[in-house]
Amino acid sequence: MSIASAPQQQQSSEAFSGPDDRKLILLAIALAFAARIAAMFLLRTWDFTGIYGPDKARYAFGNESGSIAYSLAAGHGFSSPFLDRITVPSAWIAPIYPALVAGIFKIFGAFTPAAAIASFAMNSAFSALTCIPLYCAGRRTVGRRVALWSMFLWALCPLFWRWAVTWVWDMCLSALLFTCAFWFALRLREGAGKREWAAFGALWGVCALVNPGMLIFSVVSALWAAWPQLRSPRGWLRTAILSGVVAVAVISPWLVRNRIALGHWVFVRDNFPFEFSLGNFHNSNGMGWAGMHPAVNPHLMAEYIQKGEVEFIRHHGALAMQFVREYPGEFLRLCAHRFIAFWDGEYILYSVQALEWWSPWVHGLLSLLTLVGAVFALSRRVTAAWMYTLGILLYPLPYYLTYPQTRYRHEVEPLMLLLSVYLFQQLWREFRRARASQS
Repeated sequence: MSIASAPQQQQSSEAFSGPDDRKLILLAIALAFAARIAAMFLLRTWDFTGIYGPDKARYAFGNESGSIAYSLAAGHGFSSPFLDRITVPSAWIAPIYPALVAGIFKIFGAFTPAAAIASFAMNSAFSALTCIPLYCAGRRTVGRRVALWSMFLWALCPLFWRWAVTWVWDMCLSALLFTCAFWFALRLREGAGKREWAAFGALWGVCALVNPGMLIFSVVSALWAAWPQLRSPRGWLRTAILSGVVAVAVISPWLVRNRIALGHWVFVRDNFPFEFSLGNFHNSNGMGWAGMHPAVNPHLMAEYIQKGEVEFIRHHGALAMQFVREYPGEFLRLCAHRFIAFWDGEYILYSVQALEWWSPWVHGLLSLLTLVGAVFALSRRVTAAWMYTLGILLYPLPYYLTYPQTRYRHEVEPLMLLLSVYLFQQLWREFRRARASQS
């Protein structure tokens, strides 16, 4: 049933096989960072004015992330996600990444070419460092060779570095944290004490403050890591409480800030009901319509300022829920359409982004390889095969409900890459076995 499954299990107990692998990891990190920086300068992706024109350049620099960073750098607090001149307290997005960009604005100036270069260099560093957990997770699950191939493909394939040098957004940091959480869960499964579980909770607290959408995977990873402890209810309960308390402790200052600034309890970010409304209305294509966004619609911008963020979001969320109640069949069809579009890259056909380089088939091919690789991993009982599969499928749940974009899947692309390379390895072994049996 399994091809060389025993060696894989033996290999999974160690993160590194020796100094040579450490050198290869450092080489991959250096190549990854150099490739991304070179692409940024060769393609002039830092030149937002040249790409988008002077009227749209400022908002294109990070969209809501750049706008809030500007407000922070100017001393107006976490507010004004659409570059409006009136300061509106906000929890539109999670706080950590805009705070990092605000620091760049303080050093290099707001929306300057130097700030764009520094922001993309920061993204590139996050993306390059992803080589570490990608290799370590792969080494523990699908084997050293697959881990090495995947690491260098991540470093050098343009499909995986494009977001680092085109969007001032959290995708690269989120991918790094998501892959670290996957790797951390693997280590916990092998045996861990209170300190390690507390660190796991802290990691997920940080993940929530970068991209709360990743929290769906926290349940999957925690259950998988703690599965051996389920025979001991007390041990499992202590573990769950400890990790949860630490995670809440990390998040709680931001929750208190939201209560004070917005007048309501808001969990990390508050804009999900509005994003839900963008993809769910009668006769919608389900892909989200930019004309219904305050950033580009003056009437909606005026409504946002007049009502305030909380009431504005509540109003549009209520309209979307009314649509769901009146047209449940249409809503389900849109969700199914978004599920397919998330994985086959169809969103590119609707995109108006100036730097959307790819054809849908590129994303669809990676998804297909991932699917078949997951089937192989499950059938051969590869370590953490179920965590791979459920993590990749469940993470995009919010986007199945709202609208998909190709950038939203970047967080799970390290895992998709590992499964895809694993598939090629297994097919190659099957091919060699078939040839050997014929000779």
